[in-house]
Amino acid sequence: MLRSLLQRLFATLWPKKSERRLNDEFAEHLHALAELQSERGLRPDEALLAARREFGPLEPAKELYRDQARFRSIEVIGRDFRFALRQCRKNPGFTAAAVVSLALGIGANAALFSFINAVLLKKLPVPQAMRLVVLKNAAEPVIFSYAQLNELNRQATELDGLMGTHPIDVSVMFFGDHPQWVSAELVTGEYFHTLQIKPERGRLITQRDLDDAEGNPTCVISDRLWKSALGAADDVIGRTILLNTRAYKILGVSERGFTGSDLQRPADLQIPATRLVDYMPAFIGIPHFDWKSRLSLFSALSRLKPEATTASAAGQLTRLNRAYLNSAKLNDHAADIQLADGSAGLQSSSKLAKPASILLGVSLILLLIACANLATLLLSRTSARSTEFALRLAIGGSRRRILAQVLVESALLAVFGTASGIAVAYAVKRILLSFLNRTIPQIHQLHVALDGAVLVFVVVTSAICVLLFGAAPALQAARTVALGSSAGNTRAGVAMRKAFVVAQIALSFVVILSAGLLAGTLRNLKAVDLGFRPDEVASIDIRPAAGGYTGAQANQFYTRVVDRVRTLPGVKAAATAFGSNLAGSFKMKLNPLQQPGAPYQVNLVGVNPGYFATFGARILAGRDFNAADTPDKPQVYIISEHLAKTYFHGENPIGRHLRSDGGELAVIGVVSDIRDQGPLETSLNTVYQDIGQLLASSLTVFVRCDGPCAPLLPTLGAAIRNIDPNTPILSTHTLQTEIEG
Repeated sequence: MLRSLLQRLFATLWPKKSERRLNDEFAEHLHALAELQSERGLRPDEALLAARREFGPLEPAKELYRDQARFRSIEVIGRDFRFALRQCRKNPGFTAAAVVSLALGIGANAALFSFINAVLLKKLPVPQAMRLVVLKNAAEPVIFSYAQLNELNRQATELDGLMGTHPIDVSVMFFGDHPQWVSAELVTGEYFHTLQIKPERGRLITQRDLDDAEGNPTCVISDRLWKSALGAADDVIGRTILLNTRAYKILGVSERGFTGSDLQRPADLQIPATRLVDYMPAFIGIPHFDWKSRLSLFSALSRLKPEATTASAAGQLTRLNRAYLNSAKLNDHAADIQLADGSAGLQSSSKLAKPASILLGVSLILLLIACANLATLLLSRTSARSTEFALRLAIGGSRRRILAQVLVESALLAVFGTASGIAVAYAVKRILLSFLNRTIPQIHQLHVALDGAVLVFVVVTSAICVLLFGAAPALQAARTVALGSSAGNTRAGVAMRKAFVVAQIALSFVVILSAGLLAGTLRNLKAVDLGFRPDEVASIDIRPAAGGYTGAQANQFYTRVVDRVRTLPGVKAAATAFGSNLAGSFKMKLNPLQQPGAPYQVNLVGVNPGYFATFGARILAGRDFNAADTPDKPQVYIISEHLAKTYFHGENPIGRHLRSDGGELAVIGVVSDIRDQGPLETSLNTVYQDIGQLLASSLTVFVRCDGPCAPLLPTLGAAIRNIDPNTPILSTHTLQTEIEG
């Protein structure tokens, strides 16, 4: 059976050789019959004629043999494709217009789908990812302390592991060369058990490693980092590398393809959470501060047991969490816990998901417009070919063959459009990534691949396109054959073309309306008064911990950086801040002065003296922060003008207090309103706290220039590197670039 199929396939794919063999066999049969006739006394020419009469018609016999020896349907499709190619060469202008239309439509959709696939559809490469859940409260991830997570994991019987993780950026030195940034995670002891990841080499982190981490620093690296930075060295286990200038021993290499618990922020290093002080030096030397129970830092991911349900596990975790918070006297923390799908990791959605979905919808509409336009052109061509179709019918062609021929021509255009569309998709993807990654540090930049899922999407889209723009011309061609009248066909073709024109106009109206709304939104955002010129303010992200600075040394390093930057030509002011971020600020809830009343949701920003001058804000009442505001003094706050008016209802706020669940906040000043959280932040209610009274390890340096800052960025970077070359800069850009990005 298999041999017969292979022979038929061979005869179909190489018909010339099969045809020669067929002609030789027929010639042998005729020669044998002619010899029999010669033996009966006929001359050679008469014997050959008699043999042919006895054998019968040759061509029908050959056709019967071909039907049995080949796959005729493949042959027919091949002939149709060759004819379609000739038609394309005959009409190069039409072919080019059709291919370009399809390429732009398919390419744009494929590029945008690749983003949707990357941020919404992919799952963590772990066993039984559907059993993973994220711990949330009011649709936001709950942030736990180290001790809190361990206690919940110890008591929860519905869970097969509860892990915590906190993302960090680490300065790594492999061979004594210059340090490089690597994205990493501080993890709890249940991290790898919960995810059920196996080691590629060595072993993975357990709770015992966290208990011993203070005296024996260890880490786990990804398979990707092992190959890229260490050349897949066989002696990687036990090798020492420097993380933030401190020696760590490599414990193991994680499973191939695994890069952390967040698909949108891949991590190549997992570090025991008990080594926190190496990456947050502000917590060193603080008396009576138990960070393990008092510092809420870790996002949580859990794996349900096979017999557990989401509702029962959430109920148990809520009860256990309330009991823990009551015993620890942390009544201001969120107690209720809901469980959400964690198959995509901690970041199961993204700020890119919604805009990418909208753009994909608009792109699909554009593809529909292109298909409708192409269908109109093909209908016109089909009407012009009505005489050709009638002639083919007259000489023995069938309606089915003519219908198939038109569909094959449409499919060939789709093949050309798809091939060109893949190239367009690659170009569009690169353009979008270059735009989105402008202000993102290299280790956190978004990477999107045109993988198998995207190619399947392209193939399905192409097939749908063939049906959309190929069905109408094929039906019209069949109608031509059925009616045998070009007049009737022309009337039908005109009606179909009018219908496609109406569809194009309707879809174009939707696209134009969407574009108008987008343009209006961008115009409104551009018109927002930020209170400062974003092109004249630069943002520099630098982490002293990467250079080995701890505690007060980190604060001194920032002071040296700010003092040095202020002396540079073209610089008007400089300061550091914590929580001032155009991508999203820290939030704080204030209770109203008069009950009952709705709570106030405000932005919380930590700043140092000089911050307001850097952003061009003015002190309207009270005073600015100064050197006298030390950690051993009562904490003081400055509020925005808008918050002063709405919270204190026009009364003088100086010397009064804001009320929060954590206590009362003393107000020492009022500053003019600035949108230092960016134009997307709708609230002008902001509370500022002195960094000197904060537990902050990673600050952002802001620099105000005497004009556009972009030309000064290299000078700023060089000045900071001159202070300490071993402390790498994570990113440097203007706020204008960040807003546009």
